[in-house]
Amino acid sequence: MLVDNAQLLRPGFERTGGPIEQHPPGGASSASQNLKLTPAQRRVFADLFAIGAPRPVAQASLADDLRALLKDRLTPVLAGWTENSLWVGKSQLATVMRCEGQLAADASQPRSKSLPLPTAIGIVVHRAIQLTHTHPGRSCDEYVKAAIQGSRSEQAFEAFWLEAPDHIQSDVIVAAASRLISYLDSIPPLQSSWSPRFEEPISARIGSLVLAAKPDLVLGRPRPDGRQTMLLCDMKSTDLRDYHLEEAHFYALIGTLRYGCPPFRSCVLSLTTMEWTAPDIDASMLYAAAERVIEGTTRIVEVLTESRGASLVPGRHCSWCPSKSTCPSHEAWDQAGSPSDPTMYAIGAAPVTITAEAPRQMVSAPSSRTEENPYSF
Repeated sequence: MLVDNAQLLRPGFERTGGPIEQHPPGGASSASQNLKLTPAQRRVFADLFAIGAPRPVAQASLADDLRALLKDRLTPVLAGWTENSLWVGKSQLATVMRCEGQLAADASQPRSKSLPLPTAIGIVVHRAIQLTHTHPGRSCDEYVKAAIQGSRSEQAFEAFWLEAPDHIQSDVIVAAASRLISYLDSIPPLQSSWSPRFEEPISARIGSLVLAAKPDLVLGRPRPDGRQTMLLCDMKSTDLRDYHLEEAHFYALIGTLRYGCPPFRSCVLSLTTMEWTAPDIDASMLYAAAERVIEGTTRIVEVLTESRGASLVPGRHCSWCPSKSTCPSHEAWDQAGSPSDPTMYAIGAAPVTITAEAPRQMVSAPSSRTEENPYSF
């Protein structure tokens, strides 16, 4: 639960428009109206945050059972990994599940240290959103300027900013302001009693495997009574994609392993449409997420240790693959006019060679650079 109903709605508890005197008869909907929220904020308050709705109680052994499943199935797989740890985040998992060749290509070629424009915008927006909570009452322009200044403490962003011509810097400022306004007009003001955290890193270790994530927003804290009380949310400035639901379940799985209890909800939210993936979390979803981790980790180990060749499957992701100019699968798909169904152009078990040092470089803690950069927040 994000916050006790009695605490949120007790006499004297203030949000944006003054105190709430009592629990309104209409429940969350009436409460959100009394809080003087915009229509979009009221919808998020009632339908996503679900203030006032009951929280389910998770099976006490669920986290232990999931951990045991992962350990049992992955121990023989990880025996073939030569490094001390194998870090797997949503980026590596998504890459290997759609095209193993791209995983190998990313591993075999040095990553560019320069930030793509969408990533730079995302860095500024995330910091600006955080500032709206910690330093309320300022204008959007002030938040964006402060976010840029703070982001320049990061080496990659500082290099990007110094090299960017005026029109690119302008693009960052304008895009960041637009995304920030969309957030402020759509998300209810976050109360300190909800324990909001921004880009909080969470991880869980299974033997030498480390599953890692960094959701944009975390609300709520674990409870001793086993109620599912946390909400994990990742925000995008694009429309929702098919794989976003799997990302949300991956976050929920890591949260379950980390805290010993599943979150109440986990979702990816589009600031463009103010739609979100199906948020409720139950045991069947977590077991499906665990199976996906098992399959993806198995593929990662097999491909990067060269125990077999990598399958090649073309698609939109080819546009940012380091090997797109030489990949036979992409070439065939491209010549066919980039059809929506790439299956017939996939090449299975194509030989891929990677360097000896690639696994350490490729599979690491999640960073701001992901394979989704052209479409990221």
